[in-house]
Amino acid sequence: MIRRPPRSTLCPYTTLFRSISRDLSSDTVTDHGPSPTPCGWWIGDEVADRVVVESEDGLRNWFGPYGGPWVETGFDEPAFLLLSSFRPSNRLVYVIPGDDADLVTLRDDRTGEQVGTPVGAGTDDFVGSVDATPDGSLVAVGFGIEGGPDGDGRTFVIDGETGEEIFHVNSPVPAERLIFDEANGQLIAGMFDGTIMTIDIEAREEVGPPVATTTTTGLLDL
Repeated sequence: MIRRPPRSTLCPYTTLFRSISRDLSSDTVTDHGPSPTPCGWWIGDEVADRVVVESEDGLRNWFGPYGGPWVETGFDEPAFLLLSSFRPSNRLVYVIPGDDADLVTLRDDRTGEQVGTPVGAGTDDFVGSVDATPDGSLVAVGFGIEGGPDGDGRTFVIDGETGEEIFHVNSPVPAERLIFDEANGQLIAGMFDGTIMTIDIEAREEVGPPVATTTTTGLLDL
């Protein structure tokens, strides 16, 4: 399951914040200037020169190059950043948490506008994992469904350009981690019960039964 770190309750009372990054290979620290929000999460791509900052409540985002200017976009409901694919697709993957169900939506990293229709698995679900191909053309999202009629897991493959669902695969348990294997045209899913499920993207179906393993970590870190 994707878990977000706790947020400090002191954020609203702090008056000065700056965005700072550290290059672990050269130990170089770069100051990117004032941050638009003291409580936001931010993610950036120096090659694409794009930064996205998210407010604490998930209702406001700021988009722009490292040095500004920033464009602010407000959302009608809280949406929290899960994954970015700045190059070349300019896509951001957000989760919209709900009381009964979560939705996943794609947004353009330049404007913050929603791309396509939000995807969800139904009632009593949660987002367990998300991944995208290197070119951003495909996005995979794994949902957990409490007491689903076709199993407790459902994995969606979404068109990264349009934001629309291409297909989904049901499973007995949710996917804990997803990785695209582009060389073989497959999506590899490490499941919550420790098994490995392989999905053929072109055929849009599971390849054989899940493979039982003692751990998924080593296989999915390749």
